Amino acid sequence: MPKELVFLGPGKVGYREYSEPDLKKDEVRLRSLMSGISHGTEMNYYKGTVPFLHKKWNPNLRIFEKGEATLSYPTTVGYENVSIITELGKKVKDVKIGDRVRVFRPHRETNIVTEDDAKHGLLPDEVSPEEGIFGHLAVVALGAVHDARVKIGDNVAIFGLGAIGLMVNQLTKMNGAGKIFAVDLIEKRLTKAKMYGSIPMDAREGDIAKKIKELTDFKGVDVAIETSGTYKGINEAIRCCRIAGNVVTVGFYRGNQF
Repeated sequence: MPKELVFLGPGKVGYREYSEPDLKKDEVRLRSLMSGISHGTEMNYYKGTVPFLHKKWNPNLRIFEKGEATLSYPTTVGYENVSIITELGKKVKDVKIGDRVRVFRPHRETNIVTEDDAKHGLLPDEVSPEEGIFGHLAVVALGAVHDARVKIGDNVAIFGLGAIGLMVNQLTKMNGAGKIFAVDLIEKRLTKAKMYGSIPMDAREGDIAKKIKELTDFKGVDVAIETSGTYKGINEAIRCCRIAGNVVTVGFYRGNQF
């Protein structure tokens, strides 16, 4: 029987067997080629700090409330999955066995999706599975830039240069941003941001918000986008922004980090 990755409790990871039903007429069966990790979210599940495990999620208000937790252990996890189609439902016409697709599914050996999901996630031949698993992260990054309403000439600060932060870096540049201040702790990430036309800033070196204000004629940036998921990051994003500027949070904040 196939297996799936399961978080059994804080700090506990294992595998369990599962069975899949027969396909419906409009479904396809997939075999996983590569499963991408959403480091921030999944580390919260691993540590037991994700709010879904402790509070009730209200999908209408989009807030956490007191009440019975929405999720409990054991729980499956997963984010981005690149798979190959191995079986077709009787009415499936627009995809074929052997097609590679990118889908939002958990870390497991096989999955079942609708024909529409498979069709929308088809990977071109020139895109490798390693590249394909970043598709959903690119959507998150693009959403952040849209929320930020970056205009031509806007000065932007990006806090956190992981995969999403570096994509935000490139997208804000494409959107016509002026100065882009890229903040992180890791030298390789800062070097990459510089390649993308940004001003790299090591978060360990002094008061970052103050430096950004000084480099923008003491006005601050028009837009700050926070992708690190740390309270320090969101605090500095607010501090470096101009009056009536936009601050967009992308990270998942949890626990008491002050």
